[in-house]
Amino acid sequence: MEKRRKKKLLEKISNLPSGPGVYLFRDQEGRIIYIGKAVSLRNRVRWYLSKESFSEPKTTALVNEIVDLEFYPTRTEAEAFFLESRFVKTYQPRYNVELRDDKTFPFLRITRERFPRIEIIRGRKGLLFWPFYSSLGIEKSAPQPASDISARLLPPYFFNRKKGSALS
Repeated sequence: MEKRRKKKLLEKISNLPSGPGVYLFRDQEGRIIYIGKAVSLRNRVRWYLSKESFSEPKTTALVNEIVDLEFYPTRTEAEAFFLESRFVKTYQPRYNVELRDDKTFPFLRITRERFPRIEIIRGRKGLLFWPFYSSLGIEKSAPQPASDISARLLPPYFFNRKKGSALS
């Protein structure tokens, strides 16, 4: 990275807020080449210009292409996470690989039926609980299988006392 460009970037970095947010790196043509999120924008973006960042070839290639940066401060880390995801899906930078698919976030949903069911969905109908980064996050958050939880919601008279199974 040439000294003039590095000096310009370090000047911008010194003006970054220390709170959470999203940063965008641009190349010489002005294209967004990488989008990231951070708990501390200033510390995270400064890391890219440190010697530690040059230990991985992919990061070295990225840093050598950075000409400019933009940043979007957020109130919380969660807000930064969702903003990053939205930007990556919109701009599809070449150095962001993981979030470029067209999937939406999975939600844990409780249906609005007489006997509610708990489901993992990628939509917005029903009583929803926090969107998760992946369905694996839901499985970790809800340790019991959804079928066990649903069975608990059934009134006792739905179970056959002789056999202990649900009536048909």
